[in-house]
Amino acid sequence: MLNAYVFESLDQVREINAAWLQSYNEERPHDALAGLPPPTYRARLKAERSPLPVSR
Repeated sequence: MLNAYVFESLDQVREINAAWLQSYNEERPHDALAGLPPPTYRARLKAERSPLPVSR
């Protein structure tokens, strides 16, 4: 990420890095999670562990 931009300030570096980190950790698919983004994987895991049946 640092090689892709010319930054004007340290605050700009922090802002762009925070957005990239959010996308990397929460939005992109992860191979270790069967190709799902973490929120989707988390929701499926909760649904599978729920004591009550979930209608789909």
